[in-house]
Amino acid sequence: MSKAFDKVDHAKLLGKLCQFGIAGSLHDWFKSYLHDRKQRVTVLGATSEQLSVTSGVPQGSLLGPMLFLLFVNDLPDTVSSSTAACYADDTKALRTINSATDCAALQADLNSLVDWSESSSLLFNKKKCKCQQIGIKKSPQAFQYSINGAVLETCESEKDLGVWVSSDLSWDKQIYEQCTKANKLLGFVRRASKSIQSMRTRRQLFLSIVRGQLGYASQVWSPQAVGLLKQVEAVQRRATKYIPRLPFRCDVPYKTRLLMTNLIPLPFWHEYLDIVFFYKAVNNLIYVNSNALPVARQPVRITRYSSNSSVTYIPKKCRTLSYQRSFFVRCA
Repeated sequence: MSKAFDKVDHAKLLGKLCQFGIAGSLHDWFKSYLHDRKQRVTVLGATSEQLSVTSGVPQGSLLGPMLFLLFVNDLPDTVSSSTAACYADDTKALRTINSATDCAALQADLNSLVDWSESSSLLFNKKKCKCQQIGIKKSPQAFQYSINGAVLETCESEKDLGVWVSSDLSWDKQIYEQCTKANKLLGFVRRASKSIQSMRTRRQLFLSIVRGQLGYASQVWSPQAVGLLKQVEAVQRRATKYIPRLPFRCDVPYKTRLLMTNLIPLPFWHEYLDIVFFYKAVNNLIYVNSNALPVARQPVRITRYSSNSSVTYIPKKCRTLSYQRSFFVRCA
């Protein structure tokens, strides 16, 4: 949405608060909170005159994001045949396309979203709206989707909540971007910690600032191909020289450096993150679509390595390599 937080209509927001059951003195409080606000700008010591704020939620406040979410809460209800996924002011409309009828249905949902945006005075930014076809079909359905008459640009890869999603569900671009960012941070940490003598402190800096970049959403993109594994591991190889302050060209084997710094290879760490997330998913500690979960099977017989509570998870049948490498299949 274009300037979403600044364009929330106060009258419409107060009306939606009434629909949520907020009335009486509490509704009056919200009205007082939104109305009669003023703003001014100071640049190089010069301050502008005050102007009234006639729309938008107060940014930087605790209530601002909550009020915006309440305002756009009915947006997913406008689509009838697709799935709408929303995060703040970003929205995705998803649908499986098998025929021209499916294309027309998705376009109809896009039209409904446009109607909602116009009635809510939150217009979509046409330049930032894109279309992405995900699949392995050699000849997918050709259709030009549009918003308000503007044809949507088709993209091969798009960044979604910090993860680059490609049309063929390969994670090469995501891994390249994460490794590039991690290498830059490692260089920054190396330069900023020249005076730090403690090896323990340098190790903690690497774990908290650099390695965290390589763990963000790794359940989605964790590399499985040998070439991508080497690309990710190369970041930690450099770090195992920085932490004990070894020269750039040293003859100490990588395995020895891992023992010196008390680190494990990144693929092992990714497996650990996978299992933790998998445990939370199958025990309903976090919400995951139940259709994606593998089938659980109780053990047929008890052995010394199992118990009455042991469960075996059966991975679903895979027809594609990308699904075979996906989170729930490899975890099971």
